[in-house]
Amino acid sequence: MYRFFRGPFFNFEVLRVLSTIGAGGAELAECLDAISQITDDDPESWHVAWRAQARRAESFAEEAQSRGDHASARDALLRASNYTRASYYMLTGDGALRPDPRVSSLCRHACDLYRQATAFFDPAIASVVPLEIPYNHHGSAHTLPGYLYLPPAWRYRPGRAPPVVIANAGADSLCEEVAFFIAPFALEKGYAVVVHEGPGQGRSLHQHGLTFRPDWEAVTGSVIDHLYSLQPRPGAPASDGPLEPQSQPQSQPQPNCRLDLDHIAVMGMSLGGYFALRAAASDSRIAACVAIDPVHDLWDHATTQIPAWFVRAWSCGWIGQSTVDAVIGVLSRVSFQMRWNMAICGTFFGLASPAQIVQAMKAYTLRESTAEAGTAVEVEQEADGKPCGSRLRKIRCPVFVSGAGASLYDLAAAGHTAAIYEGLSHLPPAQRQLWLAQEPGEGGLQAKVGAVKLCNQKVFAFLDEQFGIERAGSRGK
Repeated sequence: MYRFFRGPFFNFEVLRVLSTIGAGGAELAECLDAISQITDDDPESWHVAWRAQARRAESFAEEAQSRGDHASARDALLRASNYTRASYYMLTGDGALRPDPRVSSLCRHACDLYRQATAFFDPAIASVVPLEIPYNHHGSAHTLPGYLYLPPAWRYRPGRAPPVVIANAGADSLCEEVAFFIAPFALEKGYAVVVHEGPGQGRSLHQHGLTFRPDWEAVTGSVIDHLYSLQPRPGAPASDGPLEPQSQPQSQPQPNCRLDLDHIAVMGMSLGGYFALRAAASDSRIAACVAIDPVHDLWDHATTQIPAWFVRAWSCGWIGQSTVDAVIGVLSRVSFQMRWNMAICGTFFGLASPAQIVQAMKAYTLRESTAEAGTAVEVEQEADGKPCGSRLRKIRCPVFVSGAGASLYDLAAAGHTAAIYEGLSHLPPAQRQLWLAQEPGEGGLQAKVGAVKLCNQKVFAFLDEQFGIERAGSRGK
């Protein structure tokens, strides 16, 4: 496959931006212009190149708005938002908990640009409702920003409200970026979509200081609770179609809308896939789960690149935290990707020590007990050969899980995909589906970067089948 950069990290992140072209998140020539200005593993050149494209797209939006061309203004604002997100992506600052001061303001600006664009969506194609989702973060009341995308009424099934896909962001994305990978494709098929921030992501992290939590079911549960609160009150007349888009964030309570909450699917990519599986294991209101190239155990993933003897010595206490910090510090000085990993993970965990950051990853596991995390042995087996001690055994809804053979992170090769699929062996065969892609054009890159339309084709074929949705012209119908 053609490479824009020799280094795998910058190359993958460029492909990630290019993958949003089909959904309006980028323009090819603008991307090629930016790429030509970037030096591999040079975060400042990355920032300058994408920031220039963002400013130019903003100027296009202003020009279109001055002429009353709302469609062109929307398109330019969407690109400006995505380029702004990309512009701060590689900025590591001075390490964990010492972020580059540009990150917070650029994150806020990227989100503001996207929200401006939602005012110009055509209701004949999609209505977008900005959300402020009530959320309790370890006893403290907050709200999580998000968006509800509603298909036009003519895409509704007769007599039915649209089913809902709740799409989780991963470790390093904005919910606005996630929308480019799912929303337009779901809307074409008559599904409503919710994208939302969680703690450790976007504004919730950079403006409000909310850090990650492994029990993501608390986040997804808050989103589902909020969707129920939006439903028409008993005795109130139901709307004949979706809501009109809102140009500004709405204060509580949110306007009512009709959704088929008997058919809620949760979805996520990479770490977002872990979040989706955690939620599906805990919330009976979830009717299906889609985990695209998910992580099974974050500690296992993090320690893949570390010699096994070093991990064992550390786990046994023979090597102390200061030594681990020093070793990772040296690696971070010679590897930009390692430096970036430590900086971003430290920020969303709220930790400064590299050793503490990696140790914190033990909590992000689909094993039942975190005591099992970090061991070199495989998950224990019951007499029937099924994994025990797995949260996955609690899942009762159908699950679609994928792996990526050419992943930047080697999750499939490291056994994450297989561990998850085997952990779902208690489900009937018709309720679990595995898609393991090898080549990039077949979905072989992490999070199906570069194969977005193919990914959505497979995901919605699965959801249609599980939700009993029959489409005109389908074989055998």
